[in-house]
Amino acid sequence: INVTKLLIFAIRYIASKLDLCKIFIYNRKYMKKILKDFCSKLVSGNFFGYFIMSVIFINSILIGVETAYSSELITLIQNVALVIFTIEIFLRWIGKESTKAYFKDIWNIFDIFIVAISYVPESIIPFAGLVTILRILRVFRILRLIKTFKELRLMIAVLLRSFKFLG
Repeated sequence: INVTKLLIFAIRYIASKLDLCKIFIYNRKYMKKILKDFCSKLVSGNFFGYFIMSVIFINSILIGVETAYSSELITLIQNVALVIFTIEIFLRWIGKESTKAYFKDIWNIFDIFIVAISYVPESIIPFAGLVTILRILRVFRILRLIKTFKELRLMIAVLLRSFKFLG
């Protein structure tokens, strides 16, 4: 066996694999950009906004209904809504320019907080008062509607700024 030919073959083989790695890394960056662009366009679209508003509205009504009447169907619908809210958070996160840009928006932090609270099972909480507080906090999901209406968001921002001048 000619050692020189074997060595040249090995070097060419390794070099070809390195080119494949470069192509893979390039495609990975390209695919990441495509995913980011897709998520950004999806979450900024009207259909997505109206869909999330509908889920929030239905979920808020069911939270109120659940105080008087509880059923497995209501629990199932609320769990599906929770999964939808979680997916929404990840889609918005992926669609942002950066993680820093995502967390710069106070509404995104609010969304994460409200959705995270919803994952806390009431059965592990020993105090009835704390369970009530968690249920009340879940109702704050309706405030997420403010995020979807730009005019309402602007009005609230102006209202909050005017409170600064009063005090």
